[in-house]
Amino acid sequence: MFMILIDVFQGAMLFAGLSLAFNVVAFTSTNWGFIFLLTMIGALLGALAGALMRSAEPANVWALPLGSMTVAMIVGIFAMAFDFFIFGVDKMHWRAIIALSLISSAPGLIVGWILAHQFSVGDGHQPSISPRFPGVSDVRQPMPPALREPLPVVQTQADFHRVRWQQLEQMLQAEIRQFPSGMQATASQPVGDSDNVCVTATLNRRGQTFKFYLVCTPDYPDEPPQLLTEQIDRLQDSAGQEVRYRSQVIQQWGPGSRLYQVVDEVYQVFSRR
Repeated sequence: MFMILIDVFQGAMLFAGLSLAFNVVAFTSTNWGFIFLLTMIGALLGALAGALMRSAEPANVWALPLGSMTVAMIVGIFAMAFDFFIFGVDKMHWRAIIALSLISSAPGLIVGWILAHQFSVGDGHQPSISPRFPGVSDVRQPMPPALREPLPVVQTQADFHRVRWQQLEQMLQAEIRQFPSGMQATASQPVGDSDNVCVTATLNRRGQTFKFYLVCTPDYPDEPPQLLTEQIDRLQDSAGQEVRYRSQVIQQWGPGSRLYQVVDEVYQVFSRR
């Protein structure tokens, strides 16, 4: 709704400036009816543009009118100073100065858009950049529903299941401490009512979040983990998408292979620009 109000105000300012500029050229006096008519047309067009652009509304939308008004004031002050020093205070062209200031508010939206994204960076969000990493498929599929929500903690009932899970968890907790400092890792959690354990590693890059789900069976480290990669666009606030990635460490898994080596690999690949 705020985006529509901004575009209504901006459209009215732009068309008011255009109509006033036309008055300067075509009329000796100000035709207020003509200015009002074009201003209303600009407001209607602005409302239409705002309705179409609601999906592209930036996080800090209030910065759009800030940039617009800032540019309009700067251009107006510069035009006033120029007119004053060239023609003097008695012969200043006020209608032309106001028209130029109103029209310049439109390109000022570009400045406001840049400010909105800069404030988003300061809030921990960054502009979206489409990733292109070696080994990452461009084909994305929706994540399984079970991985869109935090994995539930389900307590096993048999004592031997609990012992096996605790042993596996202790081993994984020791490996989590060896993850790269740029990766945020969550504590291992059981998957459903099985003995499998999932470790989640998170990497934040330029408005996008990559989540790496590493599912280990009780036979780990003799058996390699299963890797699922999810990409979330924070700016678009869209659902996570699965990214197909084949880990070289998992494909060449051996007696000395460990979970933190897989995390080191995906960190090196997905942290590149």
